[in-house]
Amino acid sequence: MADLAAPHERIVEPTTAEDDVLRVEHIGKSFGPTIALRDISLHLRKGEVLGLLGDNGAGKSTLIKILCGFQKPDKGSMWCKGQTYEPKSVDDARVHGVDTVFQDLALIDELTVYQNLFLKRERLRSPLPFVDNRRMKREARAALDQIGINIPHIDVPVARLSGGQRQAIAVARTISGEADIILLDEPLAAMGAKEGAMILDLIARLKLRATSRSS
Repeated sequence: MADLAAPHERIVEPTTAEDDVLRVEHIGKSFGPTIALRDISLHLRKGEVLGLLGDNGAGKSTLIKILCGFQKPDKGSMWCKGQTYEPKSVDDARVHGVDTVFQDLALIDELTVYQNLFLKRERLRSPLPFVDNRRMKREARAALDQIGINIPHIDVPVARLSGGQRQAIAVARTISGEADIILLDEPLAAMGAKEGAMILDLIARLKLRATSRSS
C-alpha cells in the first residue's frame, strides 16, 4: 500500500504540541505484511482546515480511524489540545472533542432530520423517560440555522434529501454533540458541483466561526 501523501505543501512556522489542537508525530500502521501508514506527521491549529491528499489505498481513511479512536497505531505519538492523546474508542475520542463524519454518514434513511441529529442522544422528558420531540425539533432547527444549513423541513425522512444536505446534517450532528475537531472522510464523494460547493461553503463558515471564537 502506498504511503499517505505528506500534507506539508504550505510553509508553516515551527510549532509545539501546545500550539496545536491536534498533533500527530511519526504514526505507523500495518495490517500483517501490508504497510498502511509509514512515518505520518501533521499539525492542526485552531480554526485551520487541513486536507489530506492521496490515491485510493494511500491510507487516508486508516489515519482518520486512528485519530477517531477506531484503530490504534502501531507506533508514533498524538496530542490533543496540548495533552497526550491515546483514544481507547470512538466514544473516548468524542470525550476529547474529536468526532468523525464517515463516508457512509451513518444516517438512518427512515428517520427524520431532527431524529438523526439526536440519534443515540435523544432528549427525554422528566421525570418519565419519554422522548421530547418538541425540544429536539427546536434544538435541531437552532443548530442548523446557527451554521447556515438550509433544510426547509426538519420532520421529513433524510432519504428524501440530496447528498449535500445529508452530508451537512451529518456535520451538524457532530457539532451539536460538542465536537470541536471534526474529521471528514471523503466529504465530497459522489457529489455534483453544486452539492460539493455547498459542503465547501459549510466548511468555510465553520472555520470562520472557530476563528472568531478564538479572537
